[in-house]
Amino acid sequence: MIVISGVVYVIAMKSHETTSWWVSRLMKLSGKLADIHPFWLCLGFLVLIFFELGMIIWLMKVAPWAVKVIYIFSTANIAFVVLSLWMDNRMGGILGVWWTILKVLSSIALGVSWIIYPAWFVYNLVGIICGVGFLQLFPSLKFKSALALGMAIIIYDIVGVYWTDWIILLVKGLSFVPPAVIYIPAALKASTAGMSMIGLGDIIIGGMMLLMARRYDATKHAFAGYALGVTLSFALAVLTSHGVPATMFIVPLMLLFVRHSAKRSQNPAWLADQK
Repeated sequence: MIVISGVVYVIAMKSHETTSWWVSRLMKLSGKLADIHPFWLCLGFLVLIFFELGMIIWLMKVAPWAVKVIYIFSTANIAFVVLSLWMDNRMGGILGVWWTILKVLSSIALGVSWIIYPAWFVYNLVGIICGVGFLQLFPSLKFKSALALGMAIIIYDIVGVYWTDWIILLVKGLSFVPPAVIYIPAALKASTAGMSMIGLGDIIIGGMMLLMARRYDATKHAFAGYALGVTLSFALAVLTSHGVPATMFIVPLMLLFVRHSAKRSQNPAWLADQK
């Protein structure tokens, strides 16, 4: 899991300029997160993710097919982002409008691939693409903003997994396996029991913290915190035989490691952001 997370992060850091209006617009909107006050960022993110969770649970009861459509659209959309950021500067000048058509068709194919052939390696491919795409859209936040988002995610995971079991009930209530996990397989079918897995959100949150750590030249320390957090969460899941929100370990440890490194080295960006 740690290796896969590292691969996602390294790939995301090597993206290129895009000529796509849609992707440029998404990047501009996400870039505004850095300017939001940490309190409002935390509160707004909590409202957003709980609204999304409630909507999916409601749709699961009244129109289960709509949940699958949402996952297909989201997967295809983020695949379009990745293709745009990686290939526009190479393919756009050669194929012109045909590249846009090919990009749309390829994104749709990736969006439905996990339904057509639900094997573990298809899920992992889609998961890696989605992880790369989200990180490419995410701005490099200041420490306080990353702390605010991390707190929101921890609250969401604790409420959703431990307090209410909403997330677990949601997963059990779906008639399909959503493309939101990375598998280490015990067999080829993604629905087969005995697989180890980590939620895609845990990889994305870890990547977000790594982006923040780059600002303070503390990437190695942040990744050490991530590795320790994943290890502890996996150990607790094995001991308790219950789903464990890895962010409870990942976020605090990464933030503590980054803070310790940046403060000890008196990093200029760190000192400026504390004012």
